[in-house]
Amino acid sequence: MRQQTVRDIDRPISLVLMIGMLISIVLVLVGVVLLLSRGGSGVPRPLPPVQAAHAALGLRADGWLSLGVFVLILTPVARVLMAVGSFAWIRDWKYAGVSAVVLAAMAAAFIIDS
Repeated sequence: MRQQTVRDIDRPISLVLMIGMLISIVLVLVGVVLLLSRGGSGVPRPLPPVQAAHAALGLRADGWLSLGVFVLILTPVARVLMAVGSFAWIRDWKYAGVSAVVLAAMAAAFIIDS
């Protein structure tokens, strides 16, 4: 029974990775199409998430590209969050704890880098 429960949580966790990757690909592709259609030269500069969202609403390529990279970076974080919740849901505290430690390490790296 325990092995079946672990297999049951594998699917949603892998689905998070797949959806994050697909969203990122779509955002980057829209950015590339906009960049090529407007004859952009050079490499667009990355934007912070809020500025990227405003730029994307204005159909600027740098906004779409930045959002695509941002989603790609957040995908593993979402996967670890899903793992913590999934393991806690099935009361597998050892793996929930390990996942929480990984999440804490990701958060610490983000805070230190900022």
